[in-house]
Amino acid sequence: MLLERSGLKGSDNKNGFSLLEVMVAVSILAIAIASIFRLYSVSLRGTMKAEKYNRAVIIANSLMDEALAIKDVQDAEGTESFDGGFEAVRTVEKVYEDEDTGSAIYKITVTVTWPPSGSFVITTLRSLNEEEKK
Repeated sequence: MLLERSGLKGSDNKNGFSLLEVMVAVSILAIAIASIFRLYSVSLRGTMKAEKYNRAVIIANSLMDEALAIKDVQDAEGTESFDGGFEAVRTVEKVYEDEDTGSAIYKITVTVTWPPSGSFVITTLRSLNEEEKK
């Protein structure tokens, strides 16, 4: 009767991973991690862009509300700087005037810019009659 021996030299039983298999697995893992970090970076840039745009909208709306509250709209023109490199320019242009009634329509434009090349523009019209100008 022959007894079979296991675990001796010459046995064809292979356990574990070869060096090549480990290197391939590590390479695949490294590529996956690099892709995840790239996606995170793109997402972060998008969030920063949205935050700057949102801040520009708030600044523009604030300056527009301020311009609409002033009796003499033409006094609302000017340039202002804000934290974070934001700069706002408010312009007022008379687009129509009725000499008979003394009423006029003004176009108010607020342009907010920020570095490196962002900008947001908001425009509205305001009508004033002779009594409101006083």
